[in-house]
Amino acid sequence: MIMELSGELPVKLLCEKTGIQRSSFYNWKHSVSDPPERKKNLVRNVALFQEYHEKFPSHGYRWLNAKLKLDKGLTFSDPYAHKCCKLAGIKSVSKHYKYKKPGDPFKTYPNLLLAGINIDGPSRPSGVRIKRRRRDKGSLRKRDGMRRGSAFVLSEELIDEDMIR
Repeated sequence: MIMELSGELPVKLLCEKTGIQRSSFYNWKHSVSDPPERKKNLVRNVALFQEYHEKFPSHGYRWLNAKLKLDKGLTFSDPYAHKCCKLAGIKSVSKHYKYKKPGDPFKTYPNLLLAGINIDGPSRPSGVRIKRRRRDKGSLRKRDGMRRGSAFVLSEELIDEDMIR
């Protein structure tokens, strides 16, 4: 706005009314008329990515970056290639495939281990008693790789055949 009106009114007055520093206005004007080399390279690279995207529209920035490296020998980092494609509005149109197992994903299976067993406590089924096996002199028997002092064994004669099924 200041640029358009600067031919009719003084720049100092326009900058005061808009709340912009005069030096900021002239700095912006200089950057527009003579952009830095970095910005020129960015615009050139965005146009290059746009050109390749028109040839290969179904690919994203990683594929385009690899193709540019093969064809033209230009190497860009992935974040820079992403930035160029984002500025150009390039998005991959290919869908990402996610494997899905066949069948109903919400199928519930019956609990075959605890079917028919009534639980009467926090960690043991009803009807099953736990007994300690002791050796002479009161020491506990070591069984199935368990530590001494914690060898609990289910008594086989107290378990019904119906409870296992």
